[in-house]
Amino acid sequence: MIGVLVGLCAAAFSFVRPLEYRSTIRLLVIPQSSLGLDPYLAIRSSEQISQNLASIVYTNSFFEKVLAVDVSIDRGYWNTQETKKRREWQRMVETQVARGGGLLTVTVFHREASQAARIVAAMGSVLQKEGWTYVGGGNLQIQVVDTPLTSRFPVRPNIILNALGGLILGLVAGAAWITYDASRRHGHHGSGFLHEST
Repeated sequence: MIGVLVGLCAAAFSFVRPLEYRSTIRLLVIPQSSLGLDPYLAIRSSEQISQNLASIVYTNSFFEKVLAVDVSIDRGYWNTQETKKRREWQRMVETQVARGGGLLTVTVFHREASQAARIVAAMGSVLQKEGWTYVGGGNLQIQVVDTPLTSRFPVRPNIILNALGGLILGLVAGAAWITYDASRRHGHHGSGFLHEST
């Protein structure tokens, strides 16, 4: 009962935060200077550049370039205070670099699916056109290998995962309470038995 109760509470608590959709784009980073390199060095070079770009997308300068690409992106979504705006942008975006290659995955979370798709597409456009400016050279080719893919349903917060986590936590807490209560009662009865025998 405790497990079910905590699981339901965790699922209900998930609705406190707004539901968000996810849109993802994947890009392949190919440094032109790596064409004549050893294959291993070429892969390492591509992976390093992808990691640098993955860090750049969280910056304010990149954020401003994304907004300038697509005027249909809702600027009113972000807080007007600079500190809060940057925190919201960093929370909205996720990046991942595939090991052993230059495959960069960029993900955007937004309350509106259409806005998530527009933002991630604009990010891909900025990376394609101006990604080379962040790595100190023009010998860089960035190709979109997977166009923006947007979830049909909200994915954050993960209600099912939160409920499952709450259920497990409740089961552990319930088992701990039962063990403690049983040991306490056993100790109480044992002390009473000793008292009567004396």
